[in-house]
Amino acid sequence: MKRITGKVTSGIKEGEKYIKIYKERIKDVLGIDVFNGTLNIRTPLNVKNIKFKERKIIKGFSGFGSIFLSPCKLNNMDCHIVLPEKTKHEDVLEIVSDVPLREKLNLRDGDRVTVEIDADDIWSGVLTVSDKGSKGEREDRSGKAIEKILTENGFNVVFYRIVPDEKEIIKESLIEAEKSGINLLITTGGTGFSRRDVTPEATKEIVEKEIPGIPELIRFETGKITKMAYLSRGISGIRGDMIIINLPGSEKAVKECMDVIVPVLSHALDILLGRVTEHKK
Repeated sequence: MKRITGKVTSGIKEGEKYIKIYKERIKDVLGIDVFNGTLNIRTPLNVKNIKFKERKIIKGFSGFGSIFLSPCKLNNMDCHIVLPEKTKHEDVLEIVSDVPLREKLNLRDGDRVTVEIDADDIWSGVLTVSDKGSKGEREDRSGKAIEKILTENGFNVVFYRIVPDEKEIIKESLIEAEKSGINLLITTGGTGFSRRDVTPEATKEIVEKEIPGIPELIRFETGKITKMAYLSRGISGIRGDMIIINLPGSEKAVKECMDVIVPVLSHALDILLGRVTEHKK
């Protein structure tokens, strides 16, 4: 079971229009007469990448695309998430029920809610810390490299964000990732000697336990490639069910660091999440 925290947001009435179109087909699949409209929850996640355990499909018809329906709970109410095959709003959960959820739960735009979904796979994310990147002045090649390596190694990347080198903003993003069910968060950037390099400080203030062995391993192995690796101040730690690992900002350094840590990540997460209780030999 995963819990996703997000904020209620207004749509442009498209949900109401499409629910009316799919209404009878939804009734055939779910056995309920859904209210004409969706409750939209904006999340920090790429909803499209979430692997829901149960998904019922309504195939496309008459020019309309297929949609998927997945059960969820919203404030302990049984509901369903509507997942259009094609959507422009990849960070929005559209939720339907047999009652008007806004009125039933007295919700307004901006209200924070938690949605429980049946998806127990490990979620990962990437947080890029860069003043220029956050302004769109620099392509985030390092963050995308991490995302690609994680995906190639079987990790489901559902969180991606670029933030400036501001300690409080970094801390907020780390906390939000953990609250949204992320189990592995790799950061890139802000680990050097510049006065604005504060990623390790932000991380240290929000973790509950540090994992000194991971940055030690990174510096030792990448130090064989360049002694400059020992100048990275990145740390690693645990907050709740999430491991955070700080990596440097350069694309080359990121790739070298990922080569070092990928072999230990799955076992580290299995231990953290209680999937195994003993270390591999």
